[in-house]
Amino acid sequence: MPSHKIAFIIPYFGSLDKFFPVWMHSCKYNSTIDWILITDQSLSEFSIPENLIVHPYSFKALQDQAKNKFNFEIVLTTPYDLCEFKVAYGDLFSDLLHDYDFWGYCDMDVLWGDLRHFITDDILSTYEKISWRGHLTLFRNTQVINKLYTKKLQEIELYKIAFSNGLPVPVMFDERGINKIFDAYNYPIYLDLPFADLKIRSFNFQVQHFDESQTSTGGIFYWTQGKLFRLFIEDNCIIAQEFVYVHFLKRMIDIKEFNYNNQFFVVPNKIVAATEVKDLKGFVENSCVQKFYLKYYLKRLHFSFLLKKIEYRKSLVKFNTSYPAIVKEGYPVKISSQVVKSKKIVSLDELEDY
Repeated sequence: MPSHKIAFIIPYFGSLDKFFPVWMHSCKYNSTIDWILITDQSLSEFSIPENLIVHPYSFKALQDQAKNKFNFEIVLTTPYDLCEFKVAYGDLFSDLLHDYDFWGYCDMDVLWGDLRHFITDDILSTYEKISWRGHLTLFRNTQVINKLYTKKLQEIELYKIAFSNGLPVPVMFDERGINKIFDAYNYPIYLDLPFADLKIRSFNFQVQHFDESQTSTGGIFYWTQGKLFRLFIEDNCIIAQEFVYVHFLKRMIDIKEFNYNNQFFVVPNKIVAATEVKDLKGFVENSCVQKFYLKYYLKRLHFSFLLKKIEYRKSLVKFNTSYPAIVKEGYPVKISSQVVKSKKIVSLDELEDY
């Protein structure tokens, strides 16, 4: 058994995404990790795995809890505003985290691979924070680390800006400011977690944040009993690479062929049962053909979207003039391609001893 207990905190309000059953199924296979779902939704139609702990809660109750926590006026008008508050979950929900060595936040538009394979006890013993993106971050569960988000950076309390930001332009404190604080106070962050964060404008599955060719290569994903592999063609061969998770970034994935089965593919933009694939190489080749993402661009030509974009641009001007540079600057990271191991395969059976 792993020596470090891990829990993810997920406040989620409003209708569940259609991808939820797939996400939940991949949680189940990470049986030594808990997901604590705080929600106003009924999950009675689902068979909930033991490691998904559901706490019924209203958004109004969470708003009140957050307002009582801080001695300044916060902006928590919609559930989406919670993105800025993620870094404070260890503080806000400390009563749910007593038994855990690490807590974290994550998204639900992801498909998990084998998290413990990549987030080892050695890594957890060495680092105070694991990864730097909003779709998965872990913190050591100590009083000092859980309060670190309140520390000043360049004499600025970034969390007060993030928690009171009323503009539609996000501060992205969970992906920018919090990492800068950890760096400034010399708390190490583990940055080489091999996740697949897909480019939003590409129809094909192209990953980001790597230092070499990983970024530009297309591919598909194969999930088998808790393991996640990226498959693509190179030099006329099938290449397999194991990833910790894939983040679909708001893509609408058709899950009609998902039936809680133990092997399936995810291709742009649907799930395909593994039993339907007879010619693996031909399937990978056809699924990786470059296509124009027409649906993405058509959506952005809609009049209501264009209006939102205009308002966003106006708010961006105000954002840039209202806040100091440390708030607006990004936190660029390039994951080392060396952490992704490649293997040539002919059949899926070869992945059993990957």
